[in-house]
Parts: sequence; structure tokens; C-alpha cells
Amino acid sequence: KEEAAAAKVQAEYDAAIEKADQLLAAEQFDAAITAYQEAQTIKPGENYPAEQMAKAELSKMEKREAAEQAKKEEQYNTLIAKADDLLSKSSLDEALATYQEASALLPSEKYALKQIEEVQALIAEQRKAEAEQKQLEEQLRSYLELAKDASTQENFQLAIENYNKALELKKGDQQVKDLLKQAELALAQQEAKEAAAKKAQAALEEKQQEYNEWVD
Repeated sequence: KEEAAAAKVQAEYDAAIEKADQLLAAEQFDAAITAYQEAQTIKPGENYPAEQMAKAELSKMEKREAAEQAKKEEQYNTLIAKADDLLSKSSLDEALATYQEASALLPSEKYALKQIEEVQALIAEQRKAEAEQKQLEEQLRSYLELAKDASTQENFQLAIENYNKALELKKGDQQVKDLLKQAELALAQQEAKEAAAKKAQAALEEKQQEYNEWVD
């Protein structure tokens, strides 16, 4: 009778273990753990159910971590593709932010880190070029203002000097070339007018001298 009872318990235990093992193999971890617990209640002295429950918990954790990692990798790849596209369009600030977002997901990935360094260098170059361009434009504006003021004061030689300086900064600029030509023409007219005035003055002085000599 005791043997029959023991055989029955063993059969129930074996059935519970078989069910639990199948569930574990199918990666139905929570259901497997519940089945091992049932087997443990049937034969509390058996170590196998406890060992398998620990295995199921570990496998469950590893699967969850693998799923999380796969999700991160998918997000990372999406962000990298977006950042590469932004970089190809020279949207440097947006590209940098997107590479940094990708790197935060997978800090050990070297590509994102390399791209961050590259884009930061490009941004630094761009900022430098923008600063130099701004300085050039300010200098150009200064020369043009000096030339304009000089022309207003009919100091055409000074105006010409400043227009030439402006052309050194902005070679071939048609507007500046036209202004230079106007200043050169004005200078030529001014010099011609001054020469005519001097000639007239000299003639007047000569006549005055002849008159004085005649009177004497």
C-alpha cells in the first residue's frame, strides 16, 4: 500500500516535472516556474525543481536583457541613419545631437563616438569661418563708409584708396568697382578744374603785372 502511494506520488511528480521541463524548453518561464513549484509541493525533498526554477529565472532575465539590447540596437541604428543623413546635408548641429543621442543608447559603439568627434571638428571649422567672414564684412563696410565720407567731403584720393582696399577684400565686386570708377572720374574732374583755375589765376596775375608795368 505504501509502495503504491509512493508510486502515485512519483508519477504525479514526474508528470509535473515533464510539464515544467516542456514549458521551460518553450521559454514560457513564468508558467515553468509555477509548474516546478507544483512539483516541489509534491516532493518537497527534491532539489531538481529548485535548480530548474533558478535556471528559469536566469533565462527569463537573459531573454529580457536580450530584448532590451535588441531594442536599443534598433533605436541606435535608426538614429545613426538619421544622423548620417543630416551630416550629408551639412545640418551639423542636428547631426551632432543625433549622434550623441545614439551614443547615449550604446556608449561602447565606436562609430557614433568617431562621428561625434568629426562633426564637432566640422562645427569648430564652420564657427571659425563664420567669425572670419563676419570680420571681413565689418572691415569691408568700414572701408566703404570711409570712402563714402571722403567722397562727400570731395577728398576723392582718400575715397579711391578705401575703395581699392575694399576690392582687395571682395575682389571683382561690380558695385565697388563702379564706385571706384566714379571716384576716379570725380578726382580727374576735380584736378582738371583745379588746373584750369590755376591757369586762369596765372593769366590774371600776368595781365595784372602787364597793367602795372604799363601804368608805371
